[in-house]
Amino acid sequence: MYLGVLIVMMVVYVSISILGYVFLHLSESKPFGIARLVFGKDALLPYPWTHIDPLVYSLPLPALVFVIVSMLTAPPEPGHVDRCFEGI
Repeated sequence: MYLGVLIVMMVVYVSISILGYVFLHLSESKPFGIARLVFGKDALLPYPWTHIDPLVYSLPLPALVFVIVSMLTAPPEPGHVDRCFEGI
């Protein structure tokens, strides 16, 4: 159960980061040229967003995914945590 949440969080983080680098962060989007090819300009958003590293604004999204997925999944059985830390 928790492994699935972690995998979803990593996929969201990497996806948003890649999209940010390819379409928003001017230092990378201009050399890649994909934004210019698709949208006709080097970066999709104006000044502040072209200089903010995508890792910064892609960080809150996996946290939000963690909260949502955790609320939607069933909690572990009551004795699960005790079995995990048995003998410690």
